[in-house]
Amino acid sequence: MNPLNPKKLMLTKWTAVKPVKKQKHFLVSKVIPPELPTDPIE
Repeated sequence: MNPLNPKKLMLTKWTAVKPVKKQKHFLVSKVIPPELPTDPIE
């Protein structure tokens, strides 16, 4: 799996595998970088 770059995630569009509240498409509006490189990106 390729690592995600937090700087390139902002304003990207994603499609959910399972819709949330009948919504399937999402736009990244905020990226919280991890404190440690091994932690996940939020």
